[in-house]
Amino acid sequence: MKIIYNPYLTGNAYILQNLWDVVAVGDAAFLEQLLMRAGLPQTVVDDSEEAETARAKAYADAIRAQGDTLFSASLQSDPEGTAKLLLKWRDLLVMAGWTTANTINAESNKLRIFASCDEALKAYPSRADRWREVYQFLKDGHKILKDTDSIEVRIPKALIPPMIADVLKLLPNVSYKMESLDTVLKTEDHSCTVITPNEQYEAWQLLVKLPYDAQTMLVCADEKRLNDTMQAIGGEQWQTSRVGCPHPAATIFDQKDIPNRLIWLDCAGNGLTPDPYDFLSSDERTALDIIDAEKRSAMQMQWLYTSLNRIHDWILVSPKYHLGESLGEHPIITSLKQNKAFYEDACAKGEKFVLPQTKPTQIEKLDPIGEIKIDPSVLSKILKPSDSYSAIDTLVNAPFDYLMGNMGGLAAPEDDKESHENLVKGTIAHKVVELLVNKSDSEAYSLAEIQSRFKVQYDDLFKQAMEKEKECATFLKQPENANMLALFKEDAKESIKRLIDIIEEKGLTPLRSEDEFSTPFDPFDNPHGFVDLLLEDGRGNLVIIDLKWSDNKTYPDKIKKGEAYQLYMYKHAVEAKMEPKKVAWYAYYLFPKKELYTEPNGVTPKWEEWIKMRKNRLNQIFNDGIIEPAVEGSDSEKYPKHIVLKNLKMK
Repeated sequence: MKIIYNPYLTGNAYILQNLWDVVAVGDAAFLEQLLMRAGLPQTVVDDSEEAETARAKAYADAIRAQGDTLFSASLQSDPEGTAKLLLKWRDLLVMAGWTTANTINAESNKLRIFASCDEALKAYPSRADRWREVYQFLKDGHKILKDTDSIEVRIPKALIPPMIADVLKLLPNVSYKMESLDTVLKTEDHSCTVITPNEQYEAWQLLVKLPYDAQTMLVCADEKRLNDTMQAIGGEQWQTSRVGCPHPAATIFDQKDIPNRLIWLDCAGNGLTPDPYDFLSSDERTALDIIDAEKRSAMQMQWLYTSLNRIHDWILVSPKYHLGESLGEHPIITSLKQNKAFYEDACAKGEKFVLPQTKPTQIEKLDPIGEIKIDPSVLSKILKPSDSYSAIDTLVNAPFDYLMGNMGGLAAPEDDKESHENLVKGTIAHKVVELLVNKSDSEAYSLAEIQSRFKVQYDDLFKQAMEKEKECATFLKQPENANMLALFKEDAKESIKRLIDIIEEKGLTPLRSEDEFSTPFDPFDNPHGFVDLLLEDGRGNLVIIDLKWSDNKTYPDKIKKGEAYQLYMYKHAVEAKMEPKKVAWYAYYLFPKKELYTEPNGVTPKWEEWIKMRKNRLNQIFNDGIIEPAVEGSDSEKYPKHIVLKNLKMK
């Protein structure tokens, strides 16, 4: 296994090059990898608001117990806010290699207070504490990685958090991609254009003027601005969104290929990451061996120089003002001015780009990065379009995942533990409801019978559900999940009771749970799916309730925005199957929230738009052999796009 480490990567580990040999990680994912390989408990830290508040309270109490300190006045005016800030500082100190043992007698009153109060946090370990745990584990002589494993670091050594740098020193086969950094921005053999609009510009203004193509890296410090621009272009940005990075352009070393051109939006202001240790004095930094702020800034600029020097063509959009406020000059612009002739020529080129003030009626869609072209005749022999809701939604929003799933029968990589837990719990809860409602293959219990059976037989029904869904039961029965299983059983009981109460309150009669449909309806030739709960109201109209073990806002938002495509598809399917009956309304029921979210008019306004997107996607794939990246606003594809499928003939 090769591990690629860059602390500015965020989120879970993601796979590169192939599904097994290379994994890219930031601080959080790297920590989880090491904890797993060390056999240490993998729960990193409780990030809930309740845990954060409890941790802050414990720390505030510990500081108050020290008597009158540097922080007494601040704690008195804002106890929780002050404690949370001090905890942030304390964790930064831990990541700098600080321990209570080496500073308890230090000259700094500040460090002595931190040391004296550290015992109060034993019950509330942070990620920094877990890093310290890994470091001690390695220091004690334990081995985590195999001799065949390797780690490639893609950040200058001096910018690695000191604690992680100490961990890396104790691991085998560690290499650094940047052995040396460029100290100047080179202009020889480079082309540069500097555009200086007087006011803020919009995505479409750039779109119609700048030469954007698949070999262009488009970056912007403001992620929303970047995404808005990419949405207008219809393309996919390079992986440039990094929390805390001096500038996204510096992440070029995370790219598979070096781009030919860089378009840098909003190249203005300071542009460097703030110094995280600005709360320390120079003496305190020296005592803890923390890189000084001036050297740190210089290192960041050298990293940026090293990145830019590898790209041939630069287009820097450097606005002077935003909403009337001066943005200041970015250090890269200052660096370019050192070569007066080069800079003046770059500005002269930029003057040719007069950004239009009137939006054109039609904007040409440029070739998006990541678009894959293949021989459609090959696809037609392999792909079997499916008209299940999940397949259609994947086709519309993430065509590459659709291709992978339908062509190879591959399950998308699952790296979200919470999503997995919700899926497992939802499967068991669904099965309990099915056992409660279905009396036979075609008959349902009456509501009175359901209420009685639930009251008397819930424990037995839950046991039956666990037996029928063995894979989910296996996960829940793992020793480390014993507490989760006990809580889940009671949560499911309360949720299902509330569902039964809602059915009674609304005067509904259960007809079927997990009702299968496959009757064709326009525009689907082979629809297939299961309605979680089919009911009838007092007027003989049908009602659909889809059950979800989820407490996020996704499903209520779909109802509000008119995007409940799953429910609307079920409505058409049920009406086709049970003609001439009609569906009066449909809803999502969220088990954890014990709440029903309904669309009372039985209409999803954006249905036709969704169907049109499905048709366009099928035409792209089967007629043009084009597979686009995920659409804006959807979850990005889970499969690495650069996997070359050997049985496909590339155009």
